[in-house]
Amino acid sequence: MLIVNVPNAFAEGNAPNFLQFAKNASEVQVSLSEKGRSISKIEEKLSPYFTETFIDQFIEENIVETEEGYQTLGSDFALYYIPYFSYSDRTKLVEYKDQVYIVENFDEQEGPVAFPESYQGVRLTKEDGWKIADVLWVVPKEIIKKAQSTDVKEFEGKSGILIAPLISPISTIHNIIPVFWQYKNEVLFK
Repeated sequence: MLIVNVPNAFAEGNAPNFLQFAKNASEVQVSLSEKGRSISKIEEKLSPYFTETFIDQFIEENIVETEEGYQTLGSDFALYYIPYFSYSDRTKLVEYKDQVYIVENFDEQEGPVAFPESYQGVRLTKEDGWKIADVLWVVPKEIIKKAQSTDVKEFEGKSGILIAPLISPISTIHNIIPVFWQYKNEVLFK
């Protein structure tokens, strides 16, 4: 275990409403399908919520040119979209290594895109304020453990002490897609 002194994102006076922030960010993503826009207008809508790198990846993967401009099209499995959090007591906030994670355990899903029961989430980092940096289709075990602990429920502590185990790199959409597609193909072709 590594013990470090960090500014506590959840300390009084520091804590934005991370769940409302994620909900607003998700609504902005969904709104990009409503009408065509210029790429600069899309970047402008996304920039209060997402890092520059994330915006570039989101646009590359999801934005298409239409007769009306640029917009997103519907999909059952679109990359870089915030998971459909319930924004309830099932949705947990975890502070870890100067990052904030919003995670939720999703029940098994059936349909055009099937998922086993799993945690999904987003990682926020400080880039000109708090911004979403990654969508996590596989949440690291250390983050899940913290989400399941009683430490997660209120975040009213004023201590800047964070106890953080060393972890392997976080799984993001970049390194999980091959695993997802392999899993999906196994399910489809049983």
